[in-house]
Amino acid sequence: CVRFQRATVLATEFVVLGGAVRAATAGTARDAAPFALSAALIAVDHVHFQYNGLVLGLLIFALASLRRGAHVPAAVAFAGLLCLKHLFLTIAPFFGVYLLRAHVAPGPVVQRFLELGLAAGLTAVACVSPLLGPAAAAGRAPAAFRELLGRLFPFGDRGLVHSYWAPNAWALYVFLDRVLAKAAGRGGGGATRGLVETKVEVLPGPGPKVCLALTLF
Repeated sequence: CVRFQRATVLATEFVVLGGAVRAATAGTARDAAPFALSAALIAVDHVHFQYNGLVLGLLIFALASLRRGAHVPAAVAFAGLLCLKHLFLTIAPFFGVYLLRAHVAPGPVVQRFLELGLAAGLTAVACVSPLLGPAAAAGRAPAAFRELLGRLFPFGDRGLVHSYWAPNAWALYVFLDRVLAKAAGRGGGGATRGLVETKVEVLPGPGPKVCLALTLF
């Protein structure tokens, strides 16, 4: 397992370097080298095996492709990026609007829309097929799809601060709750117990719908 992790992390460095090269040829050479040779990125990927370099490399490649006017390769790269890490759904609307305006609007509209849709759609199918293909062959495609969605969007199952901490506004919210709980003389570990759920004791506990609404609006 460790050898597999090491080999795959090293292999994905080519994606990082490819993204950097694409950025350099798109006219941003000054920013390409620091990205490809980032000590922090290398340390995180090579020690923690998070494959952040892979997804960031794809993101840089997609953005640089947009800058060069290569809209279809950009759509393919971004579709693969979403399949690898759905966190980038947050920028998908902006990416999509740019593609519609820059690639589809000049026309012919239908042809160019289908061109982008097929490129992105086939990329998504190629990424998801190894996951859902065996389940479909076993007659479990609907159940597997529901499980996949549950793992991608674990509303109510994972905490806002993901175990001990997370660098977001909810960490400040939970910290304030802990201060108030201590002031009120309440015990318990609250959201810092090492578990993935978020449990606040004094302040209102934000549910999945509240978090979704705050994210969107």
